[in-house]
Amino acid sequence: MKNTFKKIAALAAAALLVVAMAVPVFATEYPSGKGGDGSLTIENASYGETYAAYKIFDAKLNDAQDSASGITYYATADQKNAFEALTGNVFTFTAISDGTYEVGVKADADVISFLKDLSSIPGAVQEFSGDADATGVMAITGLPYGYYYVTSSLGSVVTIDSTNGAATIYDKNTSTPSVPEDPKTAAAATKSVGQIDTYTLTFTATNYYNTENATAEPQKIYNYTIVDTSEDIAVDTTTVTVKVGDTTLTADDYTVTYEDGTMTIVIPWTTDGTADTDFLYANNSNVVITYDAEILALDDATNEATFNWNTENEFGEGSTDVKNYDINFEKTDSQGELLAGAEFTLYTADEDGAQTTTPINLVKIQDGWYRLANSEDDAATIVTTIVVADGTENLENTFKEGFAKIEGLENGTYYLQEDKAPSGYNKLTEAITVTIDNADVAADKVQIVNYTGSELPSTGGIGTTIFYIVGGVLVVAAIVVLVVKRRRAE
Repeated sequence: MKNTFKKIAALAAAALLVVAMAVPVFATEYPSGKGGDGSLTIENASYGETYAAYKIFDAKLNDAQDSASGITYYATADQKNAFEALTGNVFTFTAISDGTYEVGVKADADVISFLKDLSSIPGAVQEFSGDADATGVMAITGLPYGYYYVTSSLGSVVTIDSTNGAATIYDKNTSTPSVPEDPKTAAAATKSVGQIDTYTLTFTATNYYNTENATAEPQKIYNYTIVDTSEDIAVDTTTVTVKVGDTTLTADDYTVTYEDGTMTIVIPWTTDGTADTDFLYANNSNVVITYDAEILALDDATNEATFNWNTENEFGEGSTDVKNYDINFEKTDSQGELLAGAEFTLYTADEDGAQTTTPINLVKIQDGWYRLANSEDDAATIVTTIVVADGTENLENTFKEGFAKIEGLENGTYYLQEDKAPSGYNKLTEAITVTIDNADVAADKVQIVNYTGSELPSTGGIGTTIFYIVGGVLVVAAIVVLVVKRRRAE
């Protein structure tokens, strides 16, 4: 056997007699080519995984009157000596003829653990190896009768408990659906209110569910139901996509309902969505669901999902938060005194970082306090002008004079363009640049100062007016000189 059993973990080992039996209706037959009369069925086999059956001891059927189990297992003298030399040997050997021994198992022995820990099993012979197809059921035929040890490339232990001649194995390695560490994610960690983010749900689907009771028969799964709940986002159900393995399903292959902030997606896993029909998809399939949704909530748009088999049996949950932030600023004079009466518009930056030409749509909460608009807002409530507070309105929060707050912004660069200056002050000629980086922008970081006096040109030079004046003086002087010269000449 070399080191085969050290490289791959055991599916199972127990006192099995592989006997002739009918191939299950929905199984795929795998002829062993060994010329025997036995058959071994592996239920819930994982698509694409390799299964191997090793015969450890020969066996024969007895008359039912001669043996309670109807099965007798035999070992050679070499096998007996090899097993008895191993630490923790679980088998007993009773001589029945020269060089032949009947095999038994010690009371309370853990046969699986014992065999799994061996680097090689004395006398074991591989009678079959093959890859499971999408049916999830492997019927291995033509096997010699014997005591078998079955392995898989998946690497976990599954118990076989069958001594009644019906050799059927349930592969419990992958028979429980599962979710990854982060089963629900969003494409963008920050997104402005009113903008669209893409969400992804991921889980591994199996054809059966096993309880923690190793002897309990697995339950057949006929649908998967995902319940996605959030009042913080608005889902566009027309963007839902479902992919099972490498196959993208059509809209007829699943159902989507959406009501009061809850979206429910049901994926039938059998041909008619009941336990009585064939599986539609391979066992151990990776399922990926995506959809687009608009961000509605301020600060944190939280979204949660539960994953269920057969409608209501939850096997996982996930959540994600998409954040947005505030820009706060103060309008002051050159002495730091707060000023009311200023008006601004807010712009985003384009891909090159330059100011865009369309102002951001907002909804006024109260004087000086605004949030980004979303698709659920009445058009009549949408504004683009930000008026700094005058300190008089008293709603949930009275903002002091000269203060303004804009909520619901994602990470990025923004431009505050002053459209109207406080009375008696000069309007700014250039926009103020503000950057959000995973945090609210405090007002003391954005203090916008207005000055009194003559308006200076935006270029920062001394302007053209002085040149017009000087030019005019020089022209007048030239005319005076010309007149004086003519009179002297006369």
